Amino acid sequence: MHRHLTRGLAATACAAALTCPLAPGVASAEPTTDAIEVYTGGAPVLSTAPNGVKITDSGFGSAFAHRNGDPDDVYYGLTDRGPNTDSDADNEKIEPVKFQPSIAKFRLVNGHMDLVKRIGLVTKDGTPMNGAVNPEASTGETIVDINGRTIAPSKAGIDSEGLVVAPDGSFWVSDEYGPYVVHFDAQGREISRLKPFDGTLPRELAFRTPNRGMEGLTLTPDGKTLVGTMQSALETPDLSGSSKKVPFVRIVTIDVASGRTTGQYLYQLHLSQAKTSVSEITALGNHTLLVDERDGDPGKDTFKRLYKIDLSKATNVNDAKSVPGATYDAAKGGYSSTASPSRVSSRPTSPPRTTRRRPPRSSPPTA
Repeated sequence: MHRHLTRGLAATACAAALTCPLAPGVASAEPTTDAIEVYTGGAPVLSTAPNGVKITDSGFGSAFAHRNGDPDDVYYGLTDRGPNTDSDADNEKIEPVKFQPSIAKFRLVNGHMDLVKRIGLVTKDGTPMNGAVNPEASTGETIVDINGRTIAPSKAGIDSEGLVVAPDGSFWVSDEYGPYVVHFDAQGREISRLKPFDGTLPRELAFRTPNRGMEGLTLTPDGKTLVGTMQSALETPDLSGSSKKVPFVRIVTIDVASGRTTGQYLYQLHLSQAKTSVSEITALGNHTLLVDERDGDPGKDTFKRLYKIDLSKATNVNDAKSVPGATYDAAKGGYSSTASPSRVSSRPTSPPRTTRRRPPRSSPPTA
């Protein structure tokens, strides 16, 4: 069993994309042949199920990050919560093996990913982290082991998704359960944690759709701002229908020095009925970013695109002054107003669709 990672076209944004046809900022729709490189690495077998199915390591494809100043061939990868699958029961997941989410340092050599070091993530007291649901961030799921026994929620539970390697060698990891943004030292021990439950992240982010929390994380080139993206819209209390049909995803900016949230922005998905979601984000500049928007389908006739966006041209919905007449109530999903904020400005790096869902100007979006 092998895992493939790509490098070249903003590797942190398109490591899991099926196609990455253009380099950032290229306006032409003509595909290129040298935009990505493929590197292959082995995924060890962790266990064998009673029916003989081999259970492999989940790989380090949740995020793939490079630290400024490191050699060009050195990258860091991040696992998610570990191998899991849906069971036959509603809202039940099977996690067949005990798993510690980890960061790995790789050197990319001659088409192969050479594992230099694996760094297991641990809590402040040194407890190994695991893939169980965190008790303060219920997803409504029941998780069972390979024998059907319930796996209890754990304070060490994390579903790691986004990765930033800081200049000092420490790590920032975003998570889908909370959502959380966790700072780890270079050895993988938790230093601090931002979360909506205590207000260190906007409290309304606790309305995240289960398993669609903070999917991507990046650091601006000046090293001052973390930028995280939710995967889908929030399940706000006044929402009618599924949040997966709301075409607005929140992007959050965080001041590294203080840990304070400085902005929230609404990124508009590009398919009607929100059939896509955001899986990664990468900073090109201090305000410009690449967003990896895609559907979940395999094959050629699918939606896998990178969009260049500019936060300086979008409305900061974390600031009531930016939205006239806005009132804030985290219990209702944040600021509400009869005025519509400006959406994030984006420029596609592949041909745009001719139709794009736009909200009525007379009513505010719910995201």
